[in-house]
Amino acid sequence: MVARFGADLPVTLNAPVTAIDDTGPSVRIESAAGSISAKAVIVTVSTGVLAAETIRFTPGLPDATLGAIGNMPMGLLAKVPLLFDGYHFGLKSNEWLAYKVPEEMPAQACYFLTWPFNMDLMVGLVGGKFGWELSAAGPDAAVDFALGELRKIFGEKVDQHFIKGDFTNWAYDPLVRGSYASERPGFHGARAAMAEPLDGRVYLAGEALAGKYSVTCGGAYMSGERVAGDVMAALGAG
Repeated sequence: MVARFGADLPVTLNAPVTAIDDTGPSVRIESAAGSISAKAVIVTVSTGVLAAETIRFTPGLPDATLGAIGNMPMGLLAKVPLLFDGYHFGLKSNEWLAYKVPEEMPAQACYFLTWPFNMDLMVGLVGGKFGWELSAAGPDAAVDFALGELRKIFGEKVDQHFIKGDFTNWAYDPLVRGSYASERPGFHGARAAMAEPLDGRVYLAGEALAGKYSVTCGGAYMSGERVAGDVMAALGAG
């Protein structure tokens, strides 16, 4: 979806930004592909990337913005897609497969979305502390764990019909550092605080600032679209 929406735009890939300087007559952006200058910049990276200071801002971000970022760290809901040969174990499409686990919270568990859109996939979901631990163990360990949970339910049929699996690397991907921004308990206003305008040339957008649509790809898109409109209005371009 993202690729299709941006198909007609002049997009440069594999050019991570390292610095944004807002002290000159224009905003200067340093990246792996070189430097560019612009009247304004929209920053859409995750709160995990902002908190890690992967991008150096000059001058620094306001204290209120930094506080909001610190109170909205990245949560994690990692996914384990498992491809099968067409055998569906008697399960319907687009439903949830859940089961009781013996552990108290945080539990070592993986629940599944079965056959989304009639594809031969079961998508396991692992979150919380265990999600971070499993991410650190790597894709093979994650696939093995998910298959093991299915074996407890369906037995040896799982291995007979399983083709291959994978695992999302969001937890330790330096360009993401998690799945989505999650407000700390007691800091419900962090999203609103982070959304406050800066100096009129640097704008923040993305999933974290999507209001009721936060934690979604669609929310990230809508946030970017809204902020782009704000930038155009501020520059008198639309």
